[in-house]
Amino acid sequence: MQVFNNTLSDCAANNSSNASGSRGAFGVGDGPSTLLMNLRNNVAEQNPGEIYVDGSLSQINGDHNLWFGIGAGPAQTTNT
Repeated sequence: MQVFNNTLSDCAANNSSNASGSRGAFGVGDGPSTLLMNLRNNVAEQNPGEIYVDGSLSQINGDHNLWFGIGAGPAQTTNT
């Protein structure tokens, strides 16, 4: 799945994984292990207590994303 050119802000804290949906700005949820999410040219701004990505991190990769608010973005989303 290609996810590109989005702006996300304050995607709400959710302290229980997948309670009424995934948490974080991006997530693969309970998708099959063959589901791969490629994030490209996105901007995500999160508040303390929120996360950038949810789900199996091995299913999420990408490049040229900007991450703000809670520290460095996910390592698998390089900015080359």
